[in-house]
Amino acid sequence: MKRARIIFGIIVFVIAILFYTQIGKTHNTNVSIEKSDKFSTEEINDAVKAVKRKFWSFRGCELTDVWYSEKESEAEIEGYMKNGRGASNGVKPENVIVLFSNFKVRSWGADVTLEPNSTHTGWSWILIRDSKTDKWRVDDRGY
Repeated sequence: MKRARIIFGIIVFVIAILFYTQIGKTHNTNVSIEKSDKFSTEEINDAVKAVKRKFWSFRGCELTDVWYSEKESEAEIEGYMKNGRGASNGVKPENVIVLFSNFKVRSWGADVTLEPNSTHTGWSWILIRDSKTDKWRVDDRGY
């Protein structure tokens, strides 16, 4: 019985390690937030948290930088509202924020759509919410 518990413990440990190495890493992410006239620091930080949660699904990757630039964000929002999903989903521009990021892809275990041993720079994250009091959610991402 004791031997079975030890084997079970080892199996659980190995599975935990395998799972941990597969999720997107966000614990050492550098965050840079420019002053904003549109959003409070808390609102932007909540958007950063939503990006980090979404990034956990980026297997074999490490999020190195996330930043908010109001000028860059507004330019992306304009396109999103005219030609992207914002043109049809009914979201108001004041409930859209765009963050930007850089991330590294490991040499193994990453999603097959991402090139191994690569670095992605300027990756955008379009987040929306239903109202000022609702939580941010990632609606679109990419270059």
